[in-house]
Amino acid sequence: DAVDTAMRVGGLQAGPCKTTDLPVIGAVNWHRAAFTEVAQNYVVPHRPGAIDTRVARHLSYSYGDHAQLITKIAEDGNLGRRLVRGHPMIEAEVVYACHNEYCCKAADFLARRTRLAFLDADAALEALPRVVELMAQAHNWSWWQRQKETREATEFLKSFKCTS
Repeated sequence: DAVDTAMRVGGLQAGPCKTTDLPVIGAVNWHRAAFTEVAQNYVVPHRPGAIDTRVARHLSYSYGDHAQLITKIAEDGNLGRRLVRGHPMIEAEVVYACHNEYCCKAADFLARRTRLAFLDADAALEALPRVVELMAQAHNWSWWQRQKETREATEFLKSFKCTS
């Protein structure tokens, strides 16, 4: 609608759509039951047994066929723990976002990559120290940069909390 209005108001012409057949990243080999493949193939690095179904479903529905890349990062780096209790996001997602999605800010990861800030601001604040730690390793941040990220993300996350 916005593009159509801009074209009409600006008197612009558009050619044929170039993205009609362009699949979304992660969609090529994804199907509704793909989470079962994630659950069956993922070796939980920090404890024996199978991955939690909720985590497998989250990874599959969030990353599509790229969920296998995240479980590989989790296995190789022992990064399969949840970022915060009660939510399915795991540590490997932070590393994946840094290396594959150009994620450079903790607030970006918590709000836009996982939506945790929108779902549960308190949980996002609780996860923040570990997110900063993992991002610092991925981006080689100094102590000062870590402090700055923590401070900025904390202020950003506080804006999600309702005050009475």
